[in-house]
Amino acid sequence: MQGHPIKKQVLYGKYEVLEGPEVQGVVILEFPTVSDAKAYYGQSCLSRSKGTSLLGC
Repeated sequence: MQGHPIKKQVLYGKYEVLEGPEVQGVVILEFPTVSDAKAYYGQSCLSRSKGTSLLGC
């Protein structure tokens, strides 16, 4: 995440799954622009994992 303008909103805080399968945790990141978010997505393990997990990144 270094080198990207990311504001961490939620990092594995308390959550409740209301529908769908159980999850291991929830992470919500805020970017200043859509371009910044796309740049991070394209360069991170998130894009390689198809968004299913950030564990081990």
